Amino acid sequence: MVTLKNTLSVCPVCLKVISAKTIEQGDVFIEKKCAEHGDFRHKHIWDKKDIYTRLTGFRKLPTLQNPGLVINLTTDCNMSCPFCFAHANETEARELTPKEIDSFLSDYEGSLVYISGGEPTTSTHLLSLIKRLKSRKYTVGLFTNGKKLQDYSYVSALKKAGVDFIILQFDSLKDRTYEFLRGEPMAEVKTKVIENMSKHKIPVYLFVMLTKEKNFCEISDLIHLTRRYSFARIINFNPVWETGRRPPHNPVTSSEILREISAQTGIETEDFLSCTEFAYLFHYLLSRISKKITHIMQPLCELRCYVLWDNPRPIPLSKILNIRKINRLLNSVAGLQNRKPGTYLLRYYSLSLLLAEFSASFCGNRNFRKLALSFIKMMLLKKTGISFLKDTPLTSIIIGTFQTAENLDFDMLNSCNLYSDFIPESAQTYSACVRQIIFNHTLSGNSLSGETDKLLIRYKNTGIRQSYHS
Repeated sequence: MVTLKNTLSVCPVCLKVISAKTIEQGDVFIEKKCAEHGDFRHKHIWDKKDIYTRLTGFRKLPTLQNPGLVINLTTDCNMSCPFCFAHANETEARELTPKEIDSFLSDYEGSLVYISGGEPTTSTHLLSLIKRLKSRKYTVGLFTNGKKLQDYSYVSALKKAGVDFIILQFDSLKDRTYEFLRGEPMAEVKTKVIENMSKHKIPVYLFVMLTKEKNFCEISDLIHLTRRYSFARIINFNPVWETGRRPPHNPVTSSEILREISAQTGIETEDFLSCTEFAYLFHYLLSRISKKITHIMQPLCELRCYVLWDNPRPIPLSKILNIRKINRLLNSVAGLQNRKPGTYLLRYYSLSLLLAEFSASFCGNRNFRKLALSFIKMMLLKKTGISFLKDTPLTSIIIGTFQTAENLDFDMLNSCNLYSDFIPESAQTYSACVRQIIFNHTLSGNSLSGETDKLLIRYKNTGIRQSYHS
């Protein structure tokens, strides 16, 4: 057994903040001990050492400037999914008031707001909320199961209100899988929603929950779906979030998802690791060049790989460029590894090597030319983020994971770029996964210790307020 890092976690029984450590013993685990409830050991969200060490190495990168805020508008839902981390429809429906929403926004300095639930489209106030957020210059994303978005006129109303993109629950192409995961057939509904989004030119972010027994075998088909629909160029694969409502199932780990993607598509773990670092470094440098592009920190809970399509193979960006070499040069140019004054000459030398590498790739690689020309076009049109991806030949494949009370690693929280309101009583803002841990804990009638609440708020302040000025 090898200790990798000391950290903090919570007791999964009482949520008291306790000391913990990550260890390697075949897989990566988090170990902790509560004085009252004993010892606990659980697989880390990144259960393989090579992934864990590479991701935690990103901590040398600059801190967040622009997080996203999730507003959980309502606890109501128009479905009763067997799998539901939010325990939707298990309690009396409640909707946030405009005053509560204004309270959350008053403490938020970012520009990206996500509306979630429950199912936010059940709210009669959704359209007016989107309009209000747009009047305040926020970029607005909407989490949804898509059931109401079959209605063309409703999608038109969302477009008119100003929604910028949709995060669509999209687990499968088969009704029998939806019946297991969501309690009803939904395959035709999902296709109709994507078609409606395409007609209205609203970008779609596909969000896939994976279980071994149902949709693991569909990974390649789901990835290829992003090639068919130009407005659905982001797909996020997640294991079942082991919190909330869930029947017996065969859970998957992050490393198993990576292995399955590799087996079905040929995209390897190293492609994800290299592309994740490249995307972050490249975007960081762009944010320093242009005031109009906002740098977003790489959260430690996800990996991403960008691919181009080559009739019909997905080709990772790391197979088009010498991305490991480019990452070393980007690190040097950004001055992230050594900030001493004497390194400026090295940084400019590295910049010349970087430009030479890009120039050689542009001249010698048609796939890179295709990507570079579309990128230049989008830069001239000042398009960034999800609006950039929908107009390029790129598909973004993401593997995301969620922390639970069992494997919560506070070392991961400092990288969070997705924060959430906390209902029903508290006006505090937490990392989205911590919010759900606390919500489910209090939903069962449990209370928080003063120590827990105080320390979580401390992490909130580190993650949101201080980072704006770093």
